[in-house]
Amino acid sequence: MKLMISCEEINMKKTRAARPILKARVGIWLKREALMWVFGLLCSGAVGQDVDERWVDSMKTHLDPERIDTAQLMLNSWLGNYLSNARRHEPYLQRAAELAEQLRDHPSEEVRKKAARAEARVWNIRGVVHWEDQRFADAINAYQRCREVALQVQDTGYCILAGNNIGLLLKSMDQPAKAMLEFKEALRLAQFSDDSDMRSILLGRIGDAYMQLGDTARGDSLLIEAIRASVDPHASVPQRFMLAERRIQQRRTPDARAHIRVIKELARSNSMDGPNWTGYAYLLDARIDTTEGRIDDALQQLDTCIMRTTDMNITSWCSRCLLMRARVLQSMKAYSKAEADLVRVLQLSSGRKLLIERSNAAQLLKSQYAREGRTLEELRMTELWKSFGDSLHAMDAEKALMVVDFETASREDSMSYSLQQNELATAHARQLLVEQNRRTWLIFGLLITMIAAAMFLYRARLMRSTNTAILDAQAKLLESERAREASEVRTRIARDVHDQLGSDLTKLVMLSTEAKEVARTDVNGLPTIANDIERIAGEANRSLGDIVWSIDPHHDSLAGLTERVRAHCERMLKWSKVEHTIDCVHEGPDRSLDPATKRDIYLMLREALNNAIKYAKAKHIHVHFHTSEARVEFEVKDDGVGLAAGNAKGYGLKNMQQRAERIGGELQQKSAPGSGTRIAFRSAIQPM
Repeated sequence: MKLMISCEEINMKKTRAARPILKARVGIWLKREALMWVFGLLCSGAVGQDVDERWVDSMKTHLDPERIDTAQLMLNSWLGNYLSNARRHEPYLQRAAELAEQLRDHPSEEVRKKAARAEARVWNIRGVVHWEDQRFADAINAYQRCREVALQVQDTGYCILAGNNIGLLLKSMDQPAKAMLEFKEALRLAQFSDDSDMRSILLGRIGDAYMQLGDTARGDSLLIEAIRASVDPHASVPQRFMLAERRIQQRRTPDARAHIRVIKELARSNSMDGPNWTGYAYLLDARIDTTEGRIDDALQQLDTCIMRTTDMNITSWCSRCLLMRARVLQSMKAYSKAEADLVRVLQLSSGRKLLIERSNAAQLLKSQYAREGRTLEELRMTELWKSFGDSLHAMDAEKALMVVDFETASREDSMSYSLQQNELATAHARQLLVEQNRRTWLIFGLLITMIAAAMFLYRARLMRSTNTAILDAQAKLLESERAREASEVRTRIARDVHDQLGSDLTKLVMLSTEAKEVARTDVNGLPTIANDIERIAGEANRSLGDIVWSIDPHHDSLAGLTERVRAHCERMLKWSKVEHTIDCVHEGPDRSLDPATKRDIYLMLREALNNAIKYAKAKHIHVHFHTSEARVEFEVKDDGVGLAAGNAKGYGLKNMQQRAERIGGELQQKSAPGSGTRIAFRSAIQPM
C-alpha cells in the first residue's frame, strides 16, 4: 500500500507541475503553429489519463531529429513522461537524454541549465517506471542520477523528490535507519526552499520510519505534526492513512474512523488520486467492521469499494477488497461466491503486478479445493501458488542483494572521499613547499641560508617520499583486506547455498519426477507428494532466510541473535506440537557480534533443538538462551528416551563440539537411556 501511494504522490506532483509548464513553454515554441490552441486544450486534461493518440500524433509532427535545441529537448521529455503509463516512453526519453548531453556544452548558461533540468526529469521518469515495474535497484540508480544532475544546477525540487523516493525504496528494503537519513536531508531542503507540501509529506515519512524502528511515540507525534503542517489538505492524506492504520492496531476505532471520514471528503475534491484514496478508505472501514463483528456492514463496504474501483479501473484496491471479501465469504461458508472473487483476483493482472495478492488468492483457492475434494483443480492451483511463491522469493533475493550492493557502494564512496581529501592535502603541502622554496631563493646570496635551505629541501623530499610510501602501503593493504573479505563472503554464501539449498532442490526435483509417475498411475498418491514438496520448499525457504540473515550486517548484534533464536524456537516447537517452554532473554546493553561467531552459536542451538524434536520422543522440551554484554549461554533439555553412549555419532555432536571450540566456548552433553538429554553451551564474548 505505502509503495503504491508513494508512486501516486509522485505522479500527482508531476501532473500538477506538468500542466502550467506545458501550456506556457510549448506555447512559446509552437506559437506560429495552428495546433497551439488544440495542444493547450488537450494538455489541460490529458496528463495522467489514458493516452490520447490524436494528441500524440499531433505532437510527433513537430519532432525533428536534425534539430538540437531546447524546444526539441522539452518536447521529447514531456512525450516520454506522457507515454510512460503506456510503456512507450523509452525512444523519447533516450532522445531527450542525447539532446541534454549535447546541450550541456552550449555557450548560453540558460540553455545549459535547461539541459541539466531536462536530464534530471528524464532520470526521474525512469525511476518512476522502474519503481512501478518493481525493479528497485534500477529505480534507486535512476533517482541517484536525478539527484546528482539536479545538484549541479541547484534544482532543489528534484533533489527533494529524489531523496524522498530513495528513502521510500530503502524503507521497503527494511532499512528504516538509512531511509530516515534520506528523508531528513530532503526535509532540510524542503524547509530551505519553503516547499510546505513536501515538508508535511516528509515529516510523515520520518514518523513512519520511527514506527518501523519501534519508537511509536515519536512516530505518532510526527504524523500528527505533519497533518497540522499541511497547507494543502490533500497533502495530509498519506499521513492520515498511516494514523488510521495505527489506530486500528491500537483498537482506537473512533479515531480511525474520524481520519477515514476526512480522507473520503478530500477524495471527492481530487479527481486524480481520489478514487485510490476512496478504495483504501472503504477497505479500512471494512477491516474495522470485521474486527467489531459487523459482517454485513463490512460486506457492504467491500461491495462499494469493488464497484467503484472496477469503474475506475483501479486494480490494486479492487484486488485487495476482493481478497478480503473472499475471506469473509469463506468464513460464512459461501464458498462459490468466494471462489468467484478469488478467480477474479487472478485475472486482474499479470507479471509482477499484484503478485502478493494473486499469490494469496491462489493459496486460498488451493485450500478451498482441498476442502471440497477437487483434486485436479487443487493441483493446478498448487502449481500456480508455487510459481507465485518462487517469484516472491526471487524478489526478496533481489532486495537482499540490492542491500549488499548499496552498502558496498556506500563504503566505496566513503573511501573515495577519503582519497580525495588526501589528494587535496598533498596538493596543499606541495603548494606550501613551493612557497618555501621561493622564500629560500630570495636569500640565495648568503651561504649559511643556502646550506639551511638545501638541508630543509632534502629533509622535505625525504619526508614526502616516506609519506608517499606509507600511503601506498596502506592503500595496498586496504585493497587486499577488502578483496579477502569479499572472497570470504562469496565462499561462505556459495558453501551455504550448496549445503543447505542444494539437497532441498534435489529432493524437489526427485519428488516432481515421482509426482509425474504417480499422476499416470495412481492420482490418489499426489496429495502426499504435494505435501512433501510443500514441506521441503518451506525448509528451503527457511534455509534461504538463514543465509540472508547470516550475511546481513544489520543483525550482527547480541539482541538480534537472541530475537532470531526465539523466533526459530517458537516456529519449530509450534510445528512439532510438543509441550515446551522458551526462555530467550538479552540482558544489559546491546553490542556488535562477529558474523562467524553469530552463525556458529545459532547453528549449534538449531542442531540441538532439531535433535530433541526428531529423536528424543519427548513430552516436554525446555529451551534456555541468555545473552549479556560479556557472555552467551544456552541449554536445550528434554525428558525423552535419552542417548546411549554408543549412539552419539548420528546426533551431529562432533560438529557442535568443533563449533564450540572454534569460538572458545564450552559444550556439555549429559544423557542416559530413559532419562532425557541435556545439551548446554557457555562462552565469553570477545571484543571485536
